[in-house]
Amino acid sequence: MYGTLVVNSWVGIHEGCDITYSVNGSDGVYVVVSGKAMPFEFFFDCEALREFLAQGGKALAEMDVMAEREATEWESRQQAGSGQAAERPA
Repeated sequence: MYGTLVVNSWVGIHEGCDITYSVNGSDGVYVVVSGKAMPFEFFFDCEALREFLAQGGKALAEMDVMAEREATEWESRQQAGSGQAAERPA
């Protein structure tokens, strides 16, 4: 059974959800996410948690780059819009 995903489901975890954990000895951890709906609990063994966190770190870095690009593009559009409005005849 090791190396096989036991449950297949989709979960949306958003800002404001409560996230707690409970260490299960040195070999794993239970993570519980709850909000307005029923809590969702999942278990990581130690190495799976390491990989999840590594992938999560990469994803966050990618998201930060995208957010910076989006902010720069938005700022450019705002400046272009302001410049166009200032050039219009009265």
